[in-house]
Amino acid sequence: MTVATLNEAKGVERIPKVLREITLGTEDFIWVIVGDGVMKEALADNIDRFGLSNKVIWIRDKVNHEDILHLFNCTDYYLMLHRNSIFDFATIEAMAHSNIPLLSYVGGNKEVIKNENGFYLEEESNDIRIVEIDKKKNILSDKNKQLVKENFSEYASLKRYSELISLISEI
Repeated sequence: MTVATLNEAKGVERIPKVLREITLGTEDFIWVIVGDGVMKEALADNIDRFGLSNKVIWIRDKVNHEDILHLFNCTDYYLMLHRNSIFDFATIEAMAHSNIPLLSYVGGNKEVIKNENGFYLEEESNDIRIVEIDKKKNILSDKNKQLVKENFSEYASLKRYSELISLISEI
């Protein structure tokens, strides 16, 4: 699944090429896209170019937050090939709903893949295959829920904030 405004920075139009590569050996997948934007034509062209038209459900309309969370409960992977990113909250939400992150190695994405809970993808060449990841999907899903709880939950944020205030007051 991918949730994004389709713009240059998000790089969603690059996903079809990578998705075709990492799904070699299986036809048992559907890519759900929620988003619209200036790169929609490039994305549509690449979906056709890489033969994924019958493997994509593309929701271009605005989707409320509750429905996006429901979609995360129905999917296993979260794909995003940012060209640059500071912090992608949709990635954290997907992980909290057991999605395994498949991300580009940029900016904020480096903060969410820890302890082998997900995979970095490159536009040109990838060794990973979904059929192999599926074998350890349950373990990875649990790792993601735990990582979000420990690092990005309300409790974790408040704890870090409290520690920061304590440090400042010591100065």
